[in-house]
Amino acid sequence: MSLAAAHNLPPQPTALLGREDVLREVSSLLWGPTRLLTLLGPGGVGKTRLAVELATTVRPDFAGGAWFIDLSGGLPPAALPAHLARVLGLTLDGADPLDSLVGQLPDQPLLVLLDNFESVPDAAPLLGQLLGACPALRVIVTSRVALNLRWERRLEVPPLALPEPGSPSPADASPAVQLYLERARAAGGPEVTDLGAAARLCARLDGLPLAIELAAARAAQFGPAALLARLERHLALPSTPAPDRPARHHSLNAVIGASYDMLSAAQQATLRRLAVAAGGVGENAARVMAETDALGIDALDVLLALTDVNLLSARPGHDGQPRFWMLETVRDYAGAQADPAEFQLARQRHAQWCLELAERLTPEWRSEAQAQVLAQLNEEHPNVRAALAWTLRAQANLADRQVGVQLAEALWPYWLAHGHLGEGRAWLEAALSGAGEAGLPGLYRGAGVLARQQGDLAGAVQWAERATLAAQLAADTWQEAAATGDLGVALALQGDLGRASAALDRQLSLQITLGDQHSADALNNRGAVALRAGDFERATDLLGRVLTMCLASGDARGEADVRSNLGVLACQAADWPLASAHLSRALELRRQLCDRHGEAETLGNLGTALRLAGDAAAAAALHEQALTLRQQGTQPQAIAPAQLNLGLTFLALGRLDEATPLLLAAADSGGGSVGVSSIHRAGVLQALATLAARREQWPWVARLLGASRLFLDGGSPLWPGQQAERATVEAQGRQALGGQSMQAELALGERTPWDTLIAGAADMFRSVPTSTASALIPTHRDDLSEREREVLALLVRGWPNKKIASAMKLADNTVKNHLASVYSKLGVRGRAEAVARALQERLLE
Repeated sequence: MSLAAAHNLPPQPTALLGREDVLREVSSLLWGPTRLLTLLGPGGVGKTRLAVELATTVRPDFAGGAWFIDLSGGLPPAALPAHLARVLGLTLDGADPLDSLVGQLPDQPLLVLLDNFESVPDAAPLLGQLLGACPALRVIVTSRVALNLRWERRLEVPPLALPEPGSPSPADASPAVQLYLERARAAGGPEVTDLGAAARLCARLDGLPLAIELAAARAAQFGPAALLARLERHLALPSTPAPDRPARHHSLNAVIGASYDMLSAAQQATLRRLAVAAGGVGENAARVMAETDALGIDALDVLLALTDVNLLSARPGHDGQPRFWMLETVRDYAGAQADPAEFQLARQRHAQWCLELAERLTPEWRSEAQAQVLAQLNEEHPNVRAALAWTLRAQANLADRQVGVQLAEALWPYWLAHGHLGEGRAWLEAALSGAGEAGLPGLYRGAGVLARQQGDLAGAVQWAERATLAAQLAADTWQEAAATGDLGVALALQGDLGRASAALDRQLSLQITLGDQHSADALNNRGAVALRAGDFERATDLLGRVLTMCLASGDARGEADVRSNLGVLACQAADWPLASAHLSRALELRRQLCDRHGEAETLGNLGTALRLAGDAAAAAALHEQALTLRQQGTQPQAIAPAQLNLGLTFLALGRLDEATPLLLAAADSGGGSVGVSSIHRAGVLQALATLAARREQWPWVARLLGASRLFLDGGSPLWPGQQAERATVEAQGRQALGGQSMQAELALGERTPWDTLIAGAADMFRSVPTSTASALIPTHRDDLSEREREVLALLVRGWPNKKIASAMKLADNTVKNHLASVYSKLGVRGRAEAVARALQERLLE
């Protein structure tokens, strides 16, 4: 018979979803030099469906026909030529079936699709001979195992794309969800309104098309949330009989079971035991968790073997070594194959491995290797979560629970550095509910430090006091020193600088007694308190000593911390180049350490320094990065300061329409909420006052400034540029209202409750169009002489008159005369207002 234009490709009842890019890629391969294309992937990923679509797409280019051959039934390797001949309608003659088949195949381009080749793995050499003898032949193979032929071009078929977490339109963004919705409608199910549940269900099913179709087939009986709940309880999806599907595709377990049955007993045991892991494992972890040595197999060999049959996938880890991953659907199946005793032992080995990892890395936390430590903990965090959930569960025995307690105590510095504050506190509090006395100081410390970073200062003080007492009872001087330092920092943030100084002095004394290499922490904390108290000379001395210690010891985290404080100290002196240098280096270190919380904080400080130095455009870029990091993090209370900073920068750029909603959003979090500092509330009110001045709403300017006074006492001192901004706005308000009216409005602002004040200001901003806003002041760039501009530049840097006179080689009186002329020309009353005017009008650029 003639094979020209013939085919037996099975028609497909539905359209192929979400495979457009893959289809283009594989089509180009067959139109190129590729002779053997192997589509690889786990069962249910859609290899056959993609292969049929591919063959259908390219069929017009194969004059010899396109033929689908299902090998799932299995056959002896020698029978492959005869099986191919039967499907192609050829009759073999002669003693050698392969030679006979080669002799009858056409010279025209011929396409053969061999489905489920893993059922006949030993037939691969025959296929290689056939390809070598028939230049016009091209073959598509679907398999869970590669053929390892020299003709072979492999392509891993990925699961369907899933929506990003929190996506507003999961159906539009995800072929996986689209497939579920389409198949659910076809199954007669009700309209799916909970698209979020549908997206989570598809993610739980790993985006596997077969699994999604099996779930959707039960849409008339189970909504997506109900099916998801079953899976979370490790209950299998209901089977779905379908006459037009192979029996192995009636349930997900049957699909995975077919691959499981291909394994040796030792490989099966390894897979079962690795089901306790989450987020992947490396070779050494697998050796411990699965006890591969006791099974008599090499850990790497068995991992690669499981990868070859697509029960695991592999990709490089943070150190470039292979890391092996198991789909959730495979984990469920493998875990169900283990008996309870085997699974319990695997859980214990997994938790113990996580604890040993955390304890091994803890001493390196402040070493030169801390970036690598953080990267490794990031990679293993899913495993840590799984271990904590199991060891701290209500039913855990005492020994397992103690492992969880030790693990939580070891990991809180990581949760702090990576911004997992709420999650970390939850684990610590769960551990505290069952901790022995020996574990209490460290657990209390962790809970207190995370509470402080969340802005819960009362909680931070309470936990630190408990940690100090517990350490004293345990006669643990090191923990007492650390807890006392935590207490001092929390008290300083509360504004109780006297008690804070006493606590930090006690910490320093204890650490010096111990010869603790981390006494730099105590000095840094003491310097930060001096900075907050306005004792800049002492802060300079303490922080300078800390920087020297950190550079000598290679402590990158300590260097980042102290440079952040030194940057703020430089801002207090209006030394913007020095501030930028310290903060830029701190930012570089934060990024190297993957410290997202510290990165966002440093971006905010550096952006504010640039804004006050007159570079609002550069500041805006930094504040936008900081806001994005805060929004991606786990600290909702940290978003408001980032909104405030970006709003102030847009205000400086004259982008009032963008500044207004940001500043009002920052104000919404200020009304007595946990985690909102007094300095933030003062900053919000001052920013809104500046915005009101731009719109010439002078009574509101005064009220907002009056209210801000309540939050400035006891807080961190304003930077000179911030003081200047405040002085300028207040001077304008006083000029517009008159002294008596200004005082009355200031007093009214002080008396008005926060929520009432903010709501009234918001109504005012909505009622006053932005188009009516005016610039704060006219430009005076051309009014100043060159010498006056030089004097003003040094004034902006915070230099006193004597230092200016010395630097410019002028008499003191000459400097005073220049300044008097500058004040007169700018229409200001003193140094602070002159600095503000210079920055706002960019007079020095």
